[in-house]
Amino acid sequence: MERREFLAAAAAAPFVAPRGSDYRDREHLKALSVSLERGRNALGGTPLVSSSLAHAVSALSAIDGNKDRATFAAAAELMSQIALVLYDAGRLPQARQIAAFELEFALCAGDPDRQAHAYDNLSRLSLYSGDHARGIRYARQGLRIPDLSPERRASLYMRLGRCLARTPGGECAARAALGTALEAHGLSPLDQATIAGDVGVGMIHLREHAEAQTLLGTAINRIGQASPLFHAQYLGRRIQAALRAGDLSLASEYMDRLSRALPLVTSGRVDRRVARILDATAAMNDPELRAARDRLRDVAATRRGEA
Repeated sequence: MERREFLAAAAAAPFVAPRGSDYRDREHLKALSVSLERGRNALGGTPLVSSSLAHAVSALSAIDGNKDRATFAAAAELMSQIALVLYDAGRLPQARQIAAFELEFALCAGDPDRQAHAYDNLSRLSLYSGDHARGIRYARQGLRIPDLSPERRASLYMRLGRCLARTPGGECAARAALGTALEAHGLSPLDQATIAGDVGVGMIHLREHAEAQTLLGTAINRIGQASPLFHAQYLGRRIQAALRAGDLSLASEYMDRLSRALPLVTSGRVDRRVARILDATAAMNDPELRAARDRLRDVAATRRGEA
């Protein structure tokens, strides 16, 4: 979508763009990016949707006529964080539009790592929407960029592996890509944890249940309270891995942990994960699992105002 079309569509949306801030100031754009990332990691994306869209409208309007590469790079980072907020809230069409702006600004900035980050986001969104072939193409485009940072290279290999894991005949290539992601050095502790967790998700789809459980457990333990959002997401994924492996006791344990973590975040993705877990366990009669399921169901219902 062209920038003017996005702005026209946004004009009728129920939010007000912030006043008194200069969206041509790259330091302001950087500060907004940091704030959105911290807020999403702590709270989930849903509470940040309105403010994120307001920032998008203001930044897209202000960037017209810009010639400064550093400002384009800062705008690309802001678009990245807005896209991730919208993705977590389940606003995929808008997330894809914003990710396309991210790539546009990264190209204008001449910033290879920012360009790779945009391809990473586009691959992520394609994977989540079920377009695995497109996700593979975006990941490979990102990996063709030279001199990537270790975290970007690892993330792109993880995206490639997860998309290949969902593609018929892609299992061997998926294992190789996921293995490359795990071998990355020089990552921050949070990046190490999220790569482990996301590779673990890929292993679920490869039916490597033991390895998936190990990697997801590593991610959960390393993340702790650094990101309540990621913590809740990986708890949900570990429950699903345990259910697929037939380990009902472990699934029950982690359902109780998710019940305690759920009130801390407001996330469309987490809510959908919980709904899938409840659907998958609806007909199971194991007493321990039923009790854990009932507790999780009650917490989820309370969040929706149903109890």
